[in-house]
Amino acid sequence: MFQNRIVQVPTADIQINRAGRQRSELTFDSILDLAVSIGNSQWICPILIDQDTNSIIAGERRLTAVKALCAAVNGDYSGFTSPDEARVTLAPICSCNVDSWSQWTRIPAQLGHQLTEKDLSVYEFIENAQRQGLSWQDRAKAVYVVHAHGLQEDREWSNTKTGNLIGLDHSTVAKNLKVWRIVLSDTSAEVKLIISESPTLNSATQNLTRYISRRQDDVVSLGGKATQIKAMPTAVLDSSDLVSLAGTPGPEAGAPQPNYLHEHEDEDGPDGEDGPWAEGYEERTAPLSLGERLLVNADFHEWAANYTGPAFNFLHCDFPYGINFNKGPQTSTIMNKLSGDYDDSPDIYWELLETLATHQDKLIAESAHILFWFSQNFRQETEDFFTEHFPGVVIQGFPLIWHCSDFDGIVPDPQRYGRRTYETAMVLTFGDRHIVTPKSLSFAAPRGSKTRHHRSQKPQTVLNHFMSMFVDPASTVLDPTAGSGTSLLAAHQLHAKTIRGVEKEEQTYQTALTFLNKREDTISL
Repeated sequence: MFQNRIVQVPTADIQINRAGRQRSELTFDSILDLAVSIGNSQWICPILIDQDTNSIIAGERRLTAVKALCAAVNGDYSGFTSPDEARVTLAPICSCNVDSWSQWTRIPAQLGHQLTEKDLSVYEFIENAQRQGLSWQDRAKAVYVVHAHGLQEDREWSNTKTGNLIGLDHSTVAKNLKVWRIVLSDTSAEVKLIISESPTLNSATQNLTRYISRRQDDVVSLGGKATQIKAMPTAVLDSSDLVSLAGTPGPEAGAPQPNYLHEHEDEDGPDGEDGPWAEGYEERTAPLSLGERLLVNADFHEWAANYTGPAFNFLHCDFPYGINFNKGPQTSTIMNKLSGDYDDSPDIYWELLETLATHQDKLIAESAHILFWFSQNFRQETEDFFTEHFPGVVIQGFPLIWHCSDFDGIVPDPQRYGRRTYETAMVLTFGDRHIVTPKSLSFAAPRGSKTRHHRSQKPQTVLNHFMSMFVDPASTVLDPTAGSGTSLLAAHQLHAKTIRGVEKEEQTYQTALTFLNKREDTISL
């Protein structure tokens, strides 16, 4: 209850529990305009004080402005970032003409008595919301605290009841609760960065949803309801005392990386007689190179049939296009000099797709993306294949386009149509997986025919651009036909958690190893 009278309270006697306040920061600089207004008008709207503890409930900005004017009366401007500027602004108006305020050493206040924790948080929120707004971070925390106190008193407490108390609609309350539950349950550096850098509540919600969903096998909703509220002290509410469930976050940044090569080892390691790596295993004294950690020399059909590890949430598929490109008249002299020729018949293309479909349950996670390069010759047939053989897959309507900025491309029929100076990839989504960040769906880069070491090699800049939309430290990456190894390097540079490349041709495999190992000294795993 509040007394129906105004008293003059010494500012020095008023207690401020900064840790328990909804406004996390308040400086002299932030209230300079208010201090000027009070100094000019010589008028202050009473603040609210808890008589039992002498702690401020509402009106901290006014209290801080009065303290700034009191300091100015005494010639002290050290509390401002720019003391000289503050002196010019406040010196002419800092004298107090109201006797009862005694040169800004007192402030009018209304006293409350026997107030509950919920009362205190509600009054403070209303005060802040109706005057200078809280930051969205402080606002979300305050809404959460008010709601938590409501749940303490009434287990049937709802978002609507919280909204009615503080003047917000239930959907706005729900948004604030969703975000702050994540803040309390996940203290990782990534979440802290999202909270500090997001300019609005909606932006934070979107970024947190994406972050959490990408770190779990199943799609996660941020709409979880608080299930437990611990007993809290009556004087100070600490956010660590509020417990809610909002899904399990992903691995902490900097967590140990898995051993990419020996992903199937049992607890006894490769020395065990029955271990899957026992056959042909040679003891090593030197650590594996980058290439050896990322790439294996194997036929994808056999590898997929024998694979027993965890499923992957990002697949980069650059299968032979099935257009007999290596045998066509369009193959240039430069192309013929390149290593890495391969069978590019339609049979090879469809056999690889069949293997991917056959083993999809153990290769593709329930929440995953596939970046699939394809020839326009087979676009409709390929889309039909995925639709028929991959239940629940979503084929994104707009493809990724790599434009060859050096205008290098084939001209199958120069009398009837133009040069093909671009390549396309479709994006397949499983389980409504969220992306890392939106990127432009087209990207220009030279083909670099004279410098690449594999005929179908995509430029590193192209793969880095497109894969950065899908790959981050929560990603487990598979490339079934890794070829040049550039996709593996892109995944490595994007700090993927697990990377596995498979390459059938021995010469191509060795070339890719050399390519990857030359970059190990500049990129840390």
